[in-house]
Amino acid sequence: PLLVRQMAKDAPNASIELNPLSGDFLEQLRAGRADIAVYPLDTVPKDFHRLELYQSRRGILVRQGHPLIKKYEKAGKIELDDLRAFKHVMMNLPGTPELSPAAYQQYAFEVGISLPYFLGVPYVLADTDYVYIGPVVTLMHCLRLPDCNLRVLPAPPEVSPFTPAIIWHHGAHTDPFLQWVRGVLLQSAREEAKRYNAIEI
Repeated sequence: PLLVRQMAKDAPNASIELNPLSGDFLEQLRAGRADIAVYPLDTVPKDFHRLELYQSRRGILVRQGHPLIKKYEKAGKIELDDLRAFKHVMMNLPGTPELSPAAYQQYAFEVGISLPYFLGVPYVLADTDYVYIGPVVTLMHCLRLPDCNLRVLPAPPEVSPFTPAIIWHHGAHTDPFLQWVRGVLLQSAREEAKRYNAIEI
C-alpha cells in the first residue's frame, strides 16, 4: 500500500503491473520482460543485483482456540513435532515466499490443502485445525479480517528466518526511473515491516 501511494503521488503517469513469480523469473529479468523481482533469494547470478529489504521471520497462522495456542502458552514455544500433528495449508503457486514443497517433505509436514492464492488461507483456517506458515508481515494482515478470528504464533527456528530481497538484472541497473522505484520499494517495505514489529535487526 505504501508503494502504490507513493507511486500515485510522485509518478502519476507511471503504471505498475504485478505478476506472480514463475520458475524462470531470472530469465524474464535478463530478457527485459520484467524489471524487478521481490523474492527471498540468498544468492543471485553474477549479472544480477540483490538488495535485502529486511531480515524478518515466518510465523504460524491458526484460528483462535486452536490446540497449538494452548501448547504455546504452556511451553512458550512451538516445535517441529508440534506442527507435524496438524495438517498444513500450502501455496502451490511458483514463486511464493512460503515454504517450498521440498521443505514440507523435509520436515514431514502433512499438507491438508494446497492453494494457488493466499486470499483463501484465512478462510480455510477459520473452520479447521489446519496451520499455515508464512511471513509475519503477511500474516499480520489476516488478523484484521473481521470474519476469521485468527492468531499468529512464532514458528520454530528451523523454518522461521525470512529475508525478502529486491532482485534486478544489471541491464536495468542504471535506469533512473527503476532506481527510484527500487528506493521507494525498499523504504515502503521496511516501513511496513516496522509497523508490524517484524524486523529482526
